[in-house]
Amino acid sequence: MTKIDCHASLAMTQYNICMIIRLVRTGGFTGIPLKKTLDTQKLPKKDARKIEDLIASTDFSSFKQPLAINSPDRFTYSIEIQKNSAISHNLKLSENTLTEPLKKLINYLENL
Repeated sequence: MTKIDCHASLAMTQYNICMIIRLVRTGGFTGIPLKKTLDTQKLPKKDARKIEDLIASTDFSSFKQPLAINSPDRFTYSIEIQKNSAISHNLKLSENTLTEPLKKLINYLENL
C-alpha cells in the first residue's frame, strides 16, 4: 500500500484523522474477490466519522497472527489501516474468527 502524506497543518482531531483503509475479501462460494481502498479524507464526513468510530471500538490487540484459516466456502479478510502515514493495524482473518465489532467495520466498508 502506498503511504499517505498528512499535511503538517492538518488539525488532527478525533474526526479529522488522515486514514487509509485497505480491505481485501477472498474465498466464499463464488470465489470472487472484493478489493477496496478508502481514504477517510475523501469520504463524506458522516462516513469518515462512522469508520473512525468503528475502528476505535475494535480491539485489534486481541488478534494474534496467523488467524487466516482456509475453510471451504468461507471468506478470508485482509485489512490494513494506515493512520497519519503509519500502518497501525494489519490483519488477515478468516470469517469464523471475526469479532462482532470487526464484523460491523467490515460490513460498513464493504457497503461503501
